[in-house]
Amino acid sequence: MTFSPVRKSKHVGIKTECARGHKHDSRREARRCEVLHQMQDLELIAALKVHPFFPFVIDGETPKMRNGHEMGVHLDFSYVDGERLIAEDVKPSSRLADSRDWPLRRALFEHIYKSWTLLEIRK
Repeated sequence: MTFSPVRKSKHVGIKTECARGHKHDSRREARRCEVLHQMQDLELIAALKVHPFFPFVIDGETPKMRNGHEMGVHLDFSYVDGERLIAEDVKPSSRLADSRDWPLRRALFEHIYKSWTLLEIRK
């Protein structure tokens, strides 16, 4: 696997490009992307999406922020594992580095998307 710096990121400083050409916030996320693509190539998982957006639909509508953006959460990956719908977010090893709003976004995701399993990848 080769990784190349692409541009500044608000999270880590430099975006990392994985071997498949996707831009990631960290090397850990880029490595996870390659692992998931290999799993899909081996047909262990299906319908892999990189950086999927899950809007927070409430009473049939997606609330918008003052800047016009829809409220929701961008996660790192989503895929189907057998009959399970999986969403993943690659996180730093220490929970101290999590953003302040992550617990809120996670709680809203789990409430709205009950058929999905949200995994935090901290390896």
